Amino acid sequence: MNLEEYLFEYDNVEKLQKLTGNNVNDMKLNYIDNPIPKMPKKHFFDSSNIFINKHHRFSYMPAHTHDFIEMNFVINGNVTMFLNGEKHILKTNSLILMDKSTVQKINYVGENDIIVNILINDKFIIDYLNKIKKLPSLISDFFTNSLISNSNHDNFLIFQLNNNYASILLIKAIIAQGLGLTNCSTYEINEELIYPFFIEIKNSLLYQYKKTVKNTQFLAILQYIDENFFDLTLEQLAKHFNYNSNYLSNKIKKETGFSFKELINRSRYKKALELTKNSNLSIEEISYKVGYKNPSSLYRLFNRLNPNKKEQL
Repeated sequence: MNLEEYLFEYDNVEKLQKLTGNNVNDMKLNYIDNPIPKMPKKHFFDSSNIFINKHHRFSYMPAHTHDFIEMNFVINGNVTMFLNGEKHILKTNSLILMDKSTVQKINYVGENDIIVNILINDKFIIDYLNKIKKLPSLISDFFTNSLISNSNHDNFLIFQLNNNYASILLIKAIIAQGLGLTNCSTYEINEELIYPFFIEIKNSLLYQYKKTVKNTQFLAILQYIDENFFDLTLEQLAKHFNYNSNYLSNKIKKETGFSFKELINRSRYKKALELTKNSNLSIEEISYKVGYKNPSSLYRLFNRLNPNKKEQL
């Protein structure tokens, strides 16, 4: 079954919405206590930091925000959305990229209107910050701003990809992989297609809603950790950036949700994963290169950060 055939098939929620004419609140959002609830991340990122699904047709979507970055790609049809109260009509090959506090409301989605949701966890941005910072500034500024707790998070970008055939092929390949229609792994989605896609779309910007607060020093701290994880200590990091180590430890935890040690381990994991795929080094050699004296520590790290065993040593 190809991608379009899969997406045009009715899922269970669509069948019910078409039958009843009512919106099915399958995410159990609490619209009673909060008229604009936040969609939680707990449903989506158990096995990957990128989650892809189809938006259900035959109903509307009430106003809500997200606990993650979200992209919506219109594969077919015309969809009316309200973003921060602004009305936008999205057509075939339109793409929106929304930060977490963007208020989104979607009008009725009909039979021929196919929207795919691509959800991006903060952990993905943290793990690949060095690569993200090398993307076109339009994209890298959006993602790095999303990590800063005291910044504005209602930014969004709208792209129209009609004449950008490479980007359309890339996003459809990403979607097919995320929906399990290919044999590719999640790592290949992240590395092989996501970054070229973001490079391709830079010239297809249609609209930008942007409010940012600059905090370049904290981003520099994250980048320094990622580049010096081998034997970096919290005390060394604090001294380098002229902070008290306790204050910096709390700041890192507040901004990222991770402790300093957890960020070090994520950098080790990412580097080890890269070396297993792109070198002929033994596990012992890889362990040493990421700062471990023996492979058992590296095995424990993989088991902890990769509980579903999608990537193996």
